[in-house]
Amino acid sequence: MLKRPFSKFEKAFLLIVVIALLCLVYYRFVKIPVQERIAKADTFEIEQQIETELKKQKMIQDMKDEVTTNQDTLTGVVATYDNFKSEAALLNSIFVPLAEKYNYSFQTPVATDDTVRRTININFSTANYRVCRDILQRLHDSKYRCMISDITISATDKSSNTYITLLTSPINCNLSVTFYETLIGAVTTAGLDMAKSNTSGGHVGLAGADFSGLQRSTLETMAESIAEEHGVKY
Repeated sequence: MLKRPFSKFEKAFLLIVVIALLCLVYYRFVKIPVQERIAKADTFEIEQQIETELKKQKMIQDMKDEVTTNQDTLTGVVATYDNFKSEAALLNSIFVPLAEKYNYSFQTPVATDDTVRRTININFSTANYRVCRDILQRLHDSKYRCMISDITISATDKSSNTYITLLTSPINCNLSVTFYETLIGAVTTAGLDMAKSNTSGGHVGLAGADFSGLQRSTLETMAESIAEEHGVKY
């Protein structure tokens, strides 16, 4: 067997070959698998976020569809005009204990023949989806005949990344509720718009609402209903 020392050139060449083989082994068995795992992890996280947003959208859309389906199914009694005090008390009994925040915008009631429509625009926020749904259900099932319309619902928490946290995301909702009353048996028509249509003013909160079109008796009954919700008696 021939034995001889390697020349400097041969030693350098072998060193380069060994380094190249080590780099190749590192690239094939270390770097590529790590990159593949990172890519899979990133894809999984994105897919989870997309799935969560789709679930959130579906839950909100299901609730809107349910209300839209039932909005023509009027329930409750048609009260005799003027039933504003009782209707305001009803709204307060729903929103005061359940909503985080809420604003009312009152339109002037409109009379067509013997039918009175009193529309109230409402904006409110709740702690989660279940509370929002409960509020809409209570409005729909209220003892005074009404119809819910123009609903927009959005989840305000964009950081939710699981189905569980979706159910606890804050919800913001806008809607209009129209109470129906009758002039049959009414002792007054004060505060009514006898036209067949009504142009709503801007959406404002209760404290800043424009009540210039309302009679003093209406303002008094509204104040009384709100005061009664806070335990104040006249």
